[in-house]
Amino acid sequence: THLSQKFRKPKDELTDKDWELANNWRVPSLVLASLDAALRPCEIQNARVSWVDTDNGVLRIPADESSKSEESWEVALTRQTTDALDRWLEERQEFDMYDEDDRVWMTLNGNPFSSKSLKDILTKLCDAAEIDTEDRSVSWYSIRRSTATYMIHEYDLSAAQTQLRHNSPLTTMRYDQTPVEERRDALEKI
Repeated sequence: THLSQKFRKPKDELTDKDWELANNWRVPSLVLASLDAALRPCEIQNARVSWVDTDNGVLRIPADESSKSEESWEVALTRQTTDALDRWLEERQEFDMYDEDDRVWMTLNGNPFSSKSLKDILTKLCDAAEIDTEDRSVSWYSIRRSTATYMIHEYDLSAAQTQLRHNSPLTTMRYDQTPVEERRDALEKI
């Protein structure tokens, strides 16, 4: 029933290909790469297979495709993310919609992701995790802000600035959303 609704098909018209499409590494690789690289929606839309270097655990964003910058960027990826990307890049070869397109990710309809389609994914993931989003402003940028906050908290501002591809540390500092309790704890430790 879920797949029938998802693909807008009668149950008796579902095929093995529909099951494969529903159970692949597209969304997990997209989410993990976004968590690691703090990807903007436009970067997800523009991401190309050539950007992905799982052997070295990096995503290389060329200067001519870098949003809000004229620099090339190399951002770190975790082993978990590179594993998911390896699996997805292998699987994506099986989908016809990628035959003539070197985008890393596209929607089920073969379109580039938009802010709205990414928000829909995030909302569904929050629902599945039973995270109440009713009184929260949730967007794909929420992931970016979280990555910034954790990078600043766990490492430092410079590392966060590089990972988020900001030219100025002042821009990165605006992303820091360390909760008041944690800042208070830090003050107590001082």
